Amino acid sequence: MSDTEEPAADTTAGNEPAANDAGQTTQAETDVKTPETPTDKFYIPPEDKPEEWGELYTRLGRPEAADKYKIDFREIDKPFAETMQKAFFDNGLSQKAAAGVVKAWTEMQEKQAADWTETSKKELAAWEQAQGDGLAKNQELARRGSAALGLDEESLGRVEAAIGTRAFMDLCLKLGNGLSEDTAKGLGGGTATKTEAMSTVDYLNEIFAKAKGEQNG
Repeated sequence: MSDTEEPAADTTAGNEPAANDAGQTTQAETDVKTPETPTDKFYIPPEDKPEEWGELYTRLGRPEAADKYKIDFREIDKPFAETMQKAFFDNGLSQKAAAGVVKAWTEMQEKQAADWTETSKKELAAWEQAQGDGLAKNQELARRGSAALGLDEESLGRVEAAIGTRAFMDLCLKLGNGLSEDTAKGLGGGTATKTEAMSTVDYLNEIFAKAKGEQNG
């Protein structure tokens, strides 16, 4: 190296904490914040401190009361809205989180409904095909059997959803056949024995009970 060359600049200058008179770096100097250092921290309370958890939930965006959530519930879910909002509040959900849960629930229910509708259409088509030339007659018998259940449309829908469309149509057809004067023993004023008549009544009672959910199996 030439005597006239200057020493290379120290590229680390300014990046190291200064030393004190004893040559040691102080704690305050080592606590210099970098861009990666979090600038905001919050305290996680113990499980047995509900008041402190409440304060934390508020900081995280929970409304001040359960009825302050602004959520659009489906019409069918509105009877349960108060219960759901209380659950959201008790579990510390923010407005955004609660709305996200309801949105996910709604989407799941809509998909299940769409899947059910598609499955029901396929099962009905399969049932109709299985009737062959007797389709028109069996449709009428199934209609009579459905009417004989004495259930409103919503209740009939629940029965159909529980056992499936094809099974529901078979049930209604069987009941319609049982009620038909042409086929039901003991119901058409014929010569059926007491045993045959009682077995028909027992059969109909069983069908009614199953359809109304009064029995299992």
